[in-house]
Amino acid sequence: MALRGSIRPFPCASWVSRLGPKGKVIRASTPVRERRQRHVRRRPRVGIVLGAGGVLGGAWMVGALAALNRVSGWDPRDADYLVGTSAGALFAALLAAGVSPTRLLPPADVSRSPRGRWILNELTLESSYRSEHWLPHAPLGSWRLALAGLLQTPSPWSLLQTMSGIAPAGRVSPDPILRTVRQAASRGWSAHPHCRIVATDYASGKRVVFGETGAPEADLADAVAASCAIPGFFEPVVINGRRYVDGGLHSLCNLDLVADIGLDVVICFSAMTSRVAHDESAPLQRAIHSLLSRAGDQLRQQADALMHRGIDVVVVEPTARDLAAMGSNLMNPSQWSAVLETALTSVAGQLRRRHINARLGVLGSAA
Repeated sequence: MALRGSIRPFPCASWVSRLGPKGKVIRASTPVRERRQRHVRRRPRVGIVLGAGGVLGGAWMVGALAALNRVSGWDPRDADYLVGTSAGALFAALLAAGVSPTRLLPPADVSRSPRGRWILNELTLESSYRSEHWLPHAPLGSWRLALAGLLQTPSPWSLLQTMSGIAPAGRVSPDPILRTVRQAASRGWSAHPHCRIVATDYASGKRVVFGETGAPEADLADAVAASCAIPGFFEPVVINGRRYVDGGLHSLCNLDLVADIGLDVVICFSAMTSRVAHDESAPLQRAIHSLLSRAGDQLRQQADALMHRGIDVVVVEPTARDLAAMGSNLMNPSQWSAVLETALTSVAGQLRRRHINARLGVLGSAA
């Protein structure tokens, strides 16, 4: 089946015209027009939103960020807002801490590079995702999270929270994630004024946005580890006496967080949603793809809400080639390099499309 591409263009609303006295055309004021008029007086404000994706979604995101940098000439570190969820939290934090897209790419010959020179080296090793414990925890890792899901209006997200609470607490250590972030930000938060890391309270099920006014204080590394803590896989992360897990339990991208902060352009990289059709016969795979389809619907709704406020939104998702490189196990680091190489090409190709490239031209004045 021919694919129509995986960037949703999300075109901004057009101007509205009406006839005034003597038949003259009067252009009605709209949010988009008002924003364009303001662009004359100030540079555009840009947000980067990075979604969930596991180990291989992270590899895809590295390729996507590098492709954005190469195609547009704009450095994602210059974004006014950075929002990260799960795997995306790692890269939002590293960008906020000053790590360039180029530094995220592996050296030409990793085997000859000094140990630790490449900042992501530890996260591409299979040993980083093995538990030191032989036996799993007992089921019902958080009965409060399970109950919180049951008390919500039934939806894929309430079901996901319920199942996450029923699952045993994970046993894989988050230490490799902590060490990776601390290479760039050893303690405290990042110097970037608007870095937001999304996690879920393991007891209440509530979304927690670290870095936001009123959120619990946390080191950047701890917040990222919490956001990445897939229930049943990683150990929950304790911050100020409370346990936190994956921010993707509410939304894979949490795009709604940038709706009311005065941005002009938002670029969202979503590694787990796609418009590519799936044909799976196994019940489990069908259930997973059904959830991801609903996540894609949620992402479209959130993007539409931003557009309604006059914000230009570009959502980039994996293509069929990307999905083939990833396979069915997003936590398989052996495919990291293959996914990265595919993403460098596929995302660059998407960004070079005329209707997208023209809209990214505004990034030149946003630096």
